[in-house]
Amino acid sequence: AGQRWVYPGGTAAASSDHKGKDPQEVKYQVLVITTALPLEPTRAILRKLLAVLFSVSLGVVVVALIAGRVVCRRALRPVQRMAADARSIDPTDPDRRIVTPTGGDELTDLGVAFNGLLDRLHESLERQRRFTGDASHQLRTPLAALLGQIEIALRRERSADEYREALTTAQSKAGQLQKIIESLLYLTRADAEGAIPQRERLDLAVWLSEHLASWAEHPRFKDIRVTGLQEPVFVLSHAVLFGEILNVLLYNACQYSPSGSEITLALSHSESTARLEVTDQGRGIAEDDLRQIFSPFFRTTEALRANKSGVGLGLSIAKRLTEALGGSICVTSRLGSGSSFVVTLPIASTEVPS
Repeated sequence: AGQRWVYPGGTAAASSDHKGKDPQEVKYQVLVITTALPLEPTRAILRKLLAVLFSVSLGVVVVALIAGRVVCRRALRPVQRMAADARSIDPTDPDRRIVTPTGGDELTDLGVAFNGLLDRLHESLERQRRFTGDASHQLRTPLAALLGQIEIALRRERSADEYREALTTAQSKAGQLQKIIESLLYLTRADAEGAIPQRERLDLAVWLSEHLASWAEHPRFKDIRVTGLQEPVFVLSHAVLFGEILNVLLYNACQYSPSGSEITLALSHSESTARLEVTDQGRGIAEDDLRQIFSPFFRTTEALRANKSGVGLGLSIAKRLTEALGGSICVTSRLGSGSSFVVTLPIASTEVPS
């Protein structure tokens, strides 16, 4: 209470004890002047803090590594089991599949997709095996008959008529063999290429009239009736191979329907598709046979019973070529009511391509 504080350029507030003294005098009870402090204590504290932080961080990293490894191993255990199952699948046991996790997560989707791939590969392998076996059998039969006829003809001297008969039989068997080989080549090309190159824009109404002219010498040509040629129907197709498809359908219609019965070719279209339907008035196809009608070397019960010629490759060729052209083919039939085969192709643009 006895001190007074004087500010430079200001007035001083004095107490009763300092009345009459110089107003510029300032007195303090304690005055401390510091010129330097040692930094070692601060550095020691910082070193301790660094050691503590490093130890804590290292401990956290080690714990995280151990915990992460445990969690990852547990999470990847289903993947390891799936990999072990995949490695254990033997080619001699193609029906075996990997065990799919039941968690409903991405691993379940992966397992289902992988098993689906195995199913498709197995189905493709079975088709190839059946096709190879059937092709071998079909090729062996006419070849054996051909060699048998030649061997019989060469056993002894024969007359000119006997040689002519043997050569006629050999020619027939060789023609059948040639037909099988050409059919197999068609199937191989359709499988290998996937899509037919050099497709062109065809007006089916015009093309159909021109193509049917090649059937003018066929005994059943007068039985063929065409409808739907009044307006143009443009598609992108391959004229020769599409002609092969139509020839197969017309040949079957002529072979499996009585002479004099009508065979109808109906051309129609919608905004997006063109539709060519070949209908006959023949025996029809049994429901059980319809499921395999497009399989290679398959022949219906009616065809076998009637002892019709053929090797069962025509419809398989037609299906492969139709799919290669970007279309589809289907059949509807009932026993005693004839059959109807429908080929569908996408409509081409109305603009003329450059």
